[in-house]
Amino acid sequence: MSRCRIGKERARINDLVLTPNDWELDDPAFFEARLRDARFEPWQSVLDFVESHDIHTKGVADVVRCADAAAGTGAICGFVWGIANALKARANHPCDAATWIAGGLEDMSVPDSCARTSRIAMGYGEFAALLLRRWSLVMAIVGSDFNVDVIAGLAGLARLAGSLRGQGWEVLLIGIGDAVGQRLVDQLGYTPVDVEFSREFGWCRVARTSLSHDRDISVPVVFPVSSVEEGIAVLDLMTANVCIAVSGPQAVTFAHPVVATYARQVRGGRLIRTVALESSGAKDGESELMDQISNRMVGMYADLQIRAAGLDAEAMRSIGLVRMSSIGVIEALMRLACRTASALPKGLAH
Repeated sequence: MSRCRIGKERARINDLVLTPNDWELDDPAFFEARLRDARFEPWQSVLDFVESHDIHTKGVADVVRCADAAAGTGAICGFVWGIANALKARANHPCDAATWIAGGLEDMSVPDSCARTSRIAMGYGEFAALLLRRWSLVMAIVGSDFNVDVIAGLAGLARLAGSLRGQGWEVLLIGIGDAVGQRLVDQLGYTPVDVEFSREFGWCRVARTSLSHDRDISVPVVFPVSSVEEGIAVLDLMTANVCIAVSGPQAVTFAHPVVATYARQVRGGRLIRTVALESSGAKDGESELMDQISNRMVGMYADLQIRAAGLDAEAMRSIGLVRMSSIGVIEALMRLACRTASALPKGLAH
C-alpha cells in the first residue's frame, strides 16, 4: 500500500491512491490486515484485479460521485475494495454482489465507531439487495411523521431499482392523520388517496378508494388513516411486500404495530420483508425511553434495520463511515452491484 501523503484535493481519481490521510481511519493497520487476509497486497493489486474484469476505477468513481457529489476518496476506495471481494467470491447475482460491496465499505469504517459496531454499511447492502430482488414490487412506508428528504430518497431508490431490474415499483405511504402526508403531497407532488373503511364481520377492510386503475404507478400515493387497523387494511389492499416502518418514539403506537401485525397475517401466504428505518435527532428523557421500547419491538419483527437514514456525507463521516450520504451509498451499491455481477460468467455459482 502506498505510504506517500496525498491531500484530498490533490488525490488522483484515475490512480485512486489510498493513504491513511484519505480514508481517515484511526488504525490503518486493520485495513492492511484485511488486504493480507484476502491475499491482496499491495493496494495496486486490488486495482489491477478490478480492472482485469473490465471494471474501470474511473467508472466506479463516476458512479459514486454521481450518487453524491460530496463523496470522498475513501468512499470510492471502499467501493473498489468491495467490488474486488465480490469478484473474488464470484458473486454473479446483483443481490449477492451488493452485500459483498457493502462489506468493503464496512472495512473502511473507523474501528469501534458507531458505523462499525452497528454494521451500518451492511444494512445498506442488505437493503440494496432487497430492492433488486424481482419479487419485491410494492414498497409501503408507514409512519407517524415523515422526513420529506428521506421519503424522496427512498422513492428515488425504488425507481432506480425498477429500472435496473426491468420492473416497476409501486410506492405507497401510510400516515396517521390527514396532516402527516399532506407535506408529501404539497412538496413532492405525490398523489393523495381518499379511502373509506368498512368494519363488517368484525374486521376492518378498505371499502372504497379514489385510486384509478390507469394511474401512473411511478408516482407514490399517500393514504391517511386514523388507526392501526386501518393501516393494516391498506397494506392488505395494496398487497405490499416490502414494508418499511419509520422507527422512533412515535412508532411504538402506530408504525411498528401496523407492519408487524400485517407481516404476521400474510406470512405463509406470500413473500414479504419488513424493514425498520431508524430516525435520527436529539432526544429528551421521555423519548429515549420510548426509543428503547421501539428498538425492542424492532428486534421482535423486523427482517432488516436501516440506521442513519437521511444523513449527509459529513454526518456519515462523523459516525465513522465513509464520507458519503446514506441515500447515495445505497444508490451506488445498486448500480455497482449490477455492474459487478454482469462482469462475471453466469455459470459460476457463488
